[in-house]
Amino acid sequence: MAGAWPGWQVEEQIGAGAFAEVYRAVREDASGQTEAAVKVVTLRRSSLRSLYPDESAVQAEFDRLKAQFSREIRVMQSLKGQTNLVSIDDCRMIDDEQSGTCTILIRMELLTPLLVDLDVHGWDEERLIRMGIGLCRGLEVCGAEHIVHRDIKPENIFVNRRGDYKLGDFGTARTLDIACEALTVREFGQWGRFSAPEVRNGQLKEANFDQAHRADLYSLGMVLYWIANGRRFPFLPDKQLFSTQERDEAERRRLAGEPLPAPETGSDAFCRVILKACAFDSADRYQSAAEFREALEGLRDGKAEEAAKPRQLARRRRWWIPAALLAVLAAAGVFLLTGWPRQPEEAAQTGTEKLPAVTTLPFSHILDPKVYAIGKPYAY
Repeated sequence: MAGAWPGWQVEEQIGAGAFAEVYRAVREDASGQTEAAVKVVTLRRSSLRSLYPDESAVQAEFDRLKAQFSREIRVMQSLKGQTNLVSIDDCRMIDDEQSGTCTILIRMELLTPLLVDLDVHGWDEERLIRMGIGLCRGLEVCGAEHIVHRDIKPENIFVNRRGDYKLGDFGTARTLDIACEALTVREFGQWGRFSAPEVRNGQLKEANFDQAHRADLYSLGMVLYWIANGRRFPFLPDKQLFSTQERDEAERRRLAGEPLPAPETGSDAFCRVILKACAFDSADRYQSAAEFREALEGLRDGKAEEAAKPRQLARRRRWWIPAALLAVLAAAGVFLLTGWPRQPEEAAQTGTEKLPAVTTLPFSHILDPKVYAIGKPYAY
């Protein structure tokens, strides 16, 4: 670190993923202390040997991947300062011919991971709408550069101290996918959870930007669905732990195109927006990030018919609906058996007093438990 950026010191490791480790770094100068996150990615030439017949082909592909990675980083650096994208400040590539590795150091802004933010602060529909709007804006910026993400998931979403939501790992996921293929195959079941059906089914034509862009929109919609559904994917039972069979069956139903049930919580208008974003056929989804954003802004601004309905209404727990139906049926039975309500003269004959009719509507108290966890509020 000191050799790459004099004055910067690593304080602690704050994260690790399939392809990289992340550290918190600080720099002291006359203006005070500055913090940053540093991601360390190691590309290994040996990971390509199973894909290419000889060493010359392996070396050629390794060099190509390094050049592609460098280009993608430069593109993201050109987008520095965009509100809803993680800003990359600098990048260094260190080759080690003897070990056949290339270590990439990426210095970027220090942020709080979405999952930590959810654990500490909880969520509601308003927060999810605000997050969706912000991330759609980030996708709009990248769409203007014909950049697709391919790996939108909660782990790649962050928030700063002002409450701005940001997409991270933009542009690098595709290169890392190829350069670390052996590891990617093993981890695919985990990081591909939010992918669109055409991605998981191998039907996406990556040369078609519009198709790839709509796949990103699906992934964003699925992230919102997952949170609103109690951090569960569609078709999973309402519990905390799932068997492998339950997970596989839920995934099979989603990828086969079975209509998704509405998320467990959220207004009807909110659920309609999310389900459209997660439509099985990409032609039925929002066709651009701007269109998705406008739908969410409609909810935020109260333009949608049901946007003003109470937030956090648990769809699976509306126990009062059957109760109300039973009450209506009971009242009808009383009417048929007793002739109630009696006419005034009947009431007088029986010595009873006529009372005004009162309709009582049940109240639904929805408790959305929030998990409060102490975690490091740092991310990359």
